Amino acid sequence: MALYDKNGIELELSKFRDSLVAGNRKSDMQTGRRKHKSLFYEDGNGTLLKVFTTNEVGKKIIGDDVFNPRTFESIKEIKNPSVVKLYDYYSDSNLRHDIDAYTMEKVRDKKIDLLNEDKAILLCYLADLQKLAKDFSDKGIRMNDPNGANLLFNSRGPVVVDLDYYYKHMVYYKKELETWNKSIALNYIYNYAVNNILKNYKDCGEHDLINDLNGIFAMRIKNDTDIVKCVDDNLTENSIAHQLKLKRTN
Repeated sequence: MALYDKNGIELELSKFRDSLVAGNRKSDMQTGRRKHKSLFYEDGNGTLLKVFTTNEVGKKIIGDDVFNPRTFESIKEIKNPSVVKLYDYYSDSNLRHDIDAYTMEKVRDKKIDLLNEDKAILLCYLADLQKLAKDFSDKGIRMNDPNGANLLFNSRGPVVVDLDYYYKHMVYYKKELETWNKSIALNYIYNYAVNNILKNYKDCGEHDLINDLNGIFAMRIKNDTDIVKCVDDNLTENSIAHQLKLKRTN
């Protein structure tokens, strides 16, 4: 395997270790995404190399029209601690300029139990993501894939680490984009909370708990909606776990 940067210079792969993680995303009917896989390598100095693999006919699974160089460079310009830092992108041919791999920072995860976080801290996390949604909207970038597994937590707060399905609009309606991105920001937290329920409270009637969780995060979002205030109004106890009367099962 050989990878080249945008100037046609080959990446020195020898400094990266063997594969750490194999990613596998299933198709999503809502966004029309196709199944894709990726491999992560580490250089030992806090940099990850993410390489997209191909399907059985040799076609790269993630489309070049989605996570493309224009989107990549626009994301790099966003100076917000709630998004992973991107470094460089690479192609498997020095004659092409689409993305077959890219380097980014390695974000260490605290693996928090969001349901037991104090309400004030939860609202701070939401405020961070709402600010991130605004930053992406200002750049004309559409956020996507609010899987709870794509959100990590560390001393910076919440950090979005998978941007593969983000893309930059050439022409867009800002109000509609702001509305969409706010809903994605909210769903990062909601889906992370659902994952917490499925992992730590699976003997407590998970389906009923998720229905109750919906009551906390349910809102009609518009471009000027303050999602922090809406959750503040819906969450009347000092934590989600307290409001849902939860006790951990592991």
